[in-house]
Amino acid sequence: MSMNFNFTRLTKLSSLSLMMLFAVCTQAQTLEWRLTNLSYSSVDPDAAGPAKGSFTFELQIRSTGATATGINAISTGWSYDSTKAMLPTGALCISTGTPTNVVLTTELTNSFFTFGNVNQCGSFTQTAGSVTLNKRVIGTLDGTGIDISSSWKTLFTVTMWSTDINTPEGGYVAINSGVGGSPSPFDTYAAADAAANEYTVNSLTYSTPLAAGTTLPVAFSGFNVSCRGNATLIAWATESELNSSYFSIEKSLNGREWTAVGRINAAGNSQSRKFYQYLYPQTGKAMFRVKEYDFDGKTTQTEIASANCESSNPTTSLFPNPAKDIIKVSISSQSSERVQLQITDAEGRKLRNKSVSLIAGTNQVEMNVSGLADGNYLLQVIRAQTVSESIPFIKN
Repeated sequence: MSMNFNFTRLTKLSSLSLMMLFAVCTQAQTLEWRLTNLSYSSVDPDAAGPAKGSFTFELQIRSTGATATGINAISTGWSYDSTKAMLPTGALCISTGTPTNVVLTTELTNSFFTFGNVNQCGSFTQTAGSVTLNKRVIGTLDGTGIDISSSWKTLFTVTMWSTDINTPEGGYVAINSGVGGSPSPFDTYAAADAAANEYTVNSLTYSTPLAAGTTLPVAFSGFNVSCRGNATLIAWATESELNSSYFSIEKSLNGREWTAVGRINAAGNSQSRKFYQYLYPQTGKAMFRVKEYDFDGKTTQTEIASANCESSNPTTSLFPNPAKDIIKVSISSQSSERVQLQITDAEGRKLRNKSVSLIAGTNQVEMNVSGLADGNYLLQVIRAQTVSESIPFIKN
């Protein structure tokens, strides 16, 4: 059964006159909704298959400005991937009443909200970010009225069953967008009050759907490999990290056999972009990738990138590596000159700087690293305000 709803027909007829229905006006005030607070269980909910687990999520709504008062009709919907998720046993394809796998909040039930129209089994193709969803659930809620402020308000909780063992086990879920959303496939989705004022409601879970299962520990947002002096620079970024422990930098000559060549500590938990880099002190043709390990043993990794960096005669070396308190730098020069020795962390922050006068030949210089936290660092040699060499080392 497929339904297309006209929102003016879904407003509570008992509270509006026919004249008011034909005079519906759209409020300048905008609302937002999202799917959030997902929880996942890997236990087969009925021990009978084909479900392998279950997940729940909430649909929330808020105002972007002033409080919207007396909202008594809400038309909304969400989509999912039926190849990785299914309705729980007993959640029938009903056309009226609240589905058994949907639980309204106490505030809504106290305001006598119910689903007047619903379609739990509609076939539909929706692209949300980089994933495709093929099922939708749409419905209209009618009640005596609630106020929607700028704080997130949960309307109901949805429970689905997952059918896959690969992350995310239940695929993805995305809320359908309202007028002004980007994109906005259902321009009849909105909210209205008893005076027939209709509010635009934009979606925050459309282009970035909600993963319905085990959360990936890291969301990579960039990965690049380039040549840098006598070494290969591997750089990457993360948009978010959850329970992340460390990154392993891996090298391969054939794309099948991989060897860990470096390690950098991860942020642990972060909701902001983080930048990392590792300078591999060898050149030549090779493939690289970065694999993240979280504290629970889960992993995720970047794509593979190749580099073919030409080698030259290095003039600087350091030892010991790993270092504890002091690094001893051996640096060669063809003539007397003054250089800067600079230590940076994995995010490029300058932590130590030492000005050194060199003589022609080999020079020995010591730098104190005892105050640095354990981790990966770069020693940079700066000649004429230009980084001529970068040597990675580990402090532990």
